[in-house]
Amino acid sequence: MIIVIPIEIKIREFLPKLYLTYQIIKKTDAEVLFAGQRFISNKIKEFKNVIYFDKNTHHSRLLIDSYKLEKNIVCMLDEEGPVSLFDQDSLHIRYNKKIKKIINHIFLWGKKDLSNFKVNPYSKNKTFVIGHPKFDLLNKNNLKIFDDQVKKIKKKYKKFIFFPSSFESDPDKNLYVLKSQFKTYFSDFSTEKINNKINQKIKERRISQKNYNKTVEMLIQLARENPTINIVFRKHPYEDKEDITSRFKSKPKNLHLVYKYNVTPWIIASTIYIHSGCTTSLEAAILRKKIIMYKP
Repeated sequence: MIIVIPIEIKIREFLPKLYLTYQIIKKTDAEVLFAGQRFISNKIKEFKNVIYFDKNTHHSRLLIDSYKLEKNIVCMLDEEGPVSLFDQDSLHIRYNKKIKKIINHIFLWGKKDLSNFKVNPYSKNKTFVIGHPKFDLLNKNNLKIFDDQVKKIKKKYKKFIFFPSSFESDPDKNLYVLKSQFKTYFSDFSTEKINNKINQKIKERRISQKNYNKTVEMLIQLARENPTINIVFRKHPYEDKEDITSRFKSKPKNLHLVYKYNVTPWIIASTIYIHSGCTTSLEAAILRKKIIMYKP
């Protein structure tokens, strides 16, 4: 048996999925193909009778003829979970009936995911609560793998406040994609109802952008008023680096823009963790960090 584990964003997925790969090899006789998603996408049409771990890829990619995934067992372990935090429209888009044709099993992060999975075209024997390997890495026996990185971070930044971003650089950038998704997945709705949903989502994005602007102002002010304390802002993987540099152009020296390592050693090393709705707050909670939610 061959199990295929693709990774899309290396800085976020590499360690958890490497740990998953290690556990599979340790506990089964299976072989594992662990590689970048682009590499695997070029090879996927050759797969037969493999177990393929998807990260929740858009159904149009999974269903194209070149993939031919119907000859394999396809499991979905969503990187953007937990599902229990999704609104119903997002659930409807990400877990739609079209993708049901190709997905054999859905792996969920927790019990609330299962109970809130109302837009569920999958039978009970297809959905399993298994958690996520990134949480297994927070086990006391596994935390030592981050020791070197934590030591380097603490040496450079001492006691510091950590803010992982969960914002979008430009809420209007992929607006055409949003409109296309709603028209595709809510095709049974009237045009008026679809437009209302789109407008609500645009409103939410713009509120998020206001929160982003206020967060930048707050962090700059906090850094200026506390020059002996370091603050580390870590961009979201999808954020544009130039946009962030522009937003923080008036920042003081003790406010650092850093995008290095997996997020976990930063959480471990931090003294205070501040966020505006980032799912890494679940890791911070498991690690019993001091957590502040800032969402004006």
